[in-house]
Amino acid sequence: MDGSDKLPHLIISKSKNPKNKKLPLPVEYTHQKKAWINTQIFNDWLIQVNNKMKRRRRKILILADNFTAHRTPPPMSNVRLQMLCENTTSICQPMDAGIIAALKKMFGYRAAEHKITMLDSGLKPTITLYRALIMLKHS
Repeated sequence: MDGSDKLPHLIISKSKNPKNKKLPLPVEYTHQKKAWINTQIFNDWLIQVNNKMKRRRRKILILADNFTAHRTPPPMSNVRLQMLCENTTSICQPMDAGIIAALKKMFGYRAAEHKITMLDSGLKPTITLYRALIMLKHS
């Protein structure tokens, strides 16, 4: 294993359904009133991941911070959830520093590239939600 096997992004939106429901979404999508993760959303996602790993006959480790929603995981056979120590610095919590920054940078690059392509084609440079989700998946 080289770390290139990635789970799909989990998108939490205020909208119950994305605008273009006819196309399959390239990400996991759910909704919540404030678009925040909570225990129910996190645990539902963990169960989906566990079921996927069970079908693949794989066992994985997921590192999580001590956010309240992460503290009461469901029982799982193929996913081990390891909590990082409280008040851990960004050196030990790469989500705070590197991963999110890299994702934002790559997404920004893809968004700019898409807008330039549209402008070069004489089109209005807009990005639909569906297009944004595709760009996010590939970022």
